[in-house]
Amino acid sequence: MGFFKTNNEDKIINGLLNVKSNDKMFNDFTVLQNEISVNYPAKVISVVGVKNDKLAAAFAKALADSYAKNGSSCLLIDANLYNPCLGGLLGKNNASSDVEIKDNDTNKSFRLEKLDDNTSVVCMDKEIYPSNIYKAGAVQQLIKDNEKSFEHFIVVMPAVKEHKEIVLIKDIVDSIILVTQKDITIKEHIFNAIQFFKENELPLAKTVVLK
Repeated sequence: MGFFKTNNEDKIINGLLNVKSNDKMFNDFTVLQNEISVNYPAKVISVVGVKNDKLAAAFAKALADSYAKNGSSCLLIDANLYNPCLGGLLGKNNASSDVEIKDNDTNKSFRLEKLDDNTSVVCMDKEIYPSNIYKAGAVQQLIKDNEKSFEHFIVVMPAVKEHKEIVLIKDIVDSIILVTQKDITIKEHIFNAIQFFKENELPLAKTVVLK
């Protein structure tokens, strides 16, 4: 699926962040949504990069925009606790809290902010020991607390080449989209990522190569 015919990362990301004004890209995302719905349920989708966190975050935002344009409500969650990028791309911060997550090991609070009538975003705080937060079920709790308010959840997780924490949220993920950029990512790394999903029975619905 070719969204943008360029190898310039900044142009790709800019295009993804402005998908609402790009009819060609919006149509591509509508096709992608239909493909995911056919292959897997599409309530909770995780967007994962092979090694590029910023690209995955921008792609997730574009996917949320296309759901909104189709009239579906969506909560966009930046759960990349190693290298959160979505807040920076959107010019948002996470200074106050409207959504509270509690468990036996942590007492975390995250701000839920509306982007438009159909879309809200939560940018989770960067952590020194991210795995502890994933193991504590913070992402699952956030989705559970808001499951009646949104039709879809899009969760951005750390790049799979560097980190493997997506396994820790496999119980709530219906579909995974693996995002990479043409001529940038080594093919072996893409192959290893796909094998990792297969070996761990993770529901990889689509690998998207951005051009």
